[in-house]
Amino acid sequence: MLCEPAIPFDSDEFSFEVKWDGERAIIHYGEGGIKIQSRKGDDVTFRYPELQNIKFECDSCILDGEVVVLVCGKSSFGLLAQRSHLQKRFDISLRMKTIPVTYVAFDCLSFNGQDITQKPLCERRQYLYKAVKHSPGLIEWSLPLDKEGKGKALYEMAKREGLEGIVAKPIDSPYIGGNRGIWKKCKCEKTVDMIFHRYTINNAGIRVENGDGIAVQVAGYQSRAVKKALDLNGEVVIEVKYLNVTENGRLRMPTFKAMKEVRT
Repeated sequence: MLCEPAIPFDSDEFSFEVKWDGERAIIHYGEGGIKIQSRKGDDVTFRYPELQNIKFECDSCILDGEVVVLVCGKSSFGLLAQRSHLQKRFDISLRMKTIPVTYVAFDCLSFNGQDITQKPLCERRQYLYKAVKHSPGLIEWSLPLDKEGKGKALYEMAKREGLEGIVAKPIDSPYIGGNRGIWKKCKCEKTVDMIFHRYTINNAGIRVENGDGIAVQVAGYQSRAVKKALDLNGEVVIEVKYLNVTENGRLRMPTFKAMKEVRT
């Protein structure tokens, strides 16, 4: 089940929850123990050995959620990246002591061998709460934060708190794998004005870069305007969108938003 981008909205037919910045993962629990599957279908159980300590209160289940590294209640993708790429057992055992992960579960797809994907979300959440024992720091539930459907207010709170955004889900929706039209994601937009001095031409337009090595792609008529400004004046101020700031102070996923002004 995937998310479709949307602008913040209010609706009593939707529940709203935090959008976690981590690695999407499906947990399979049964006679064989715990298996963790990535969004691409890869077995990533070996990467997160601490999640083997999750305590289940059912015979079997399948959960959907996000593997995250929590810092003061917020997910840090930069820290997670220091865990998610590791392959060697020794390296993983060292990092799990200093950078432990948490599984944030937000859906239940199967309970005691019963496929519950066609049940409404509000019922699946009840199965989720019965399937696994809440253990702070190891497994958390991604709870709906506003039962009155006030998505706009929750979005503003997410912006203030520096969160990635929110997810809106119809309360009565089934779980349809691969579907991108039912769940909505509203990402918190962060922007900064930056001075760019040089560019390279490519098939999509131009790629501008500044003195700190930050580069963004500019396409269409905007690329022509930015190129002209750089050719005439040598630098230009561009408003850049980004997802967040990494642990080493770099902008994550910087993209062009608008040309602000030309400096001479």
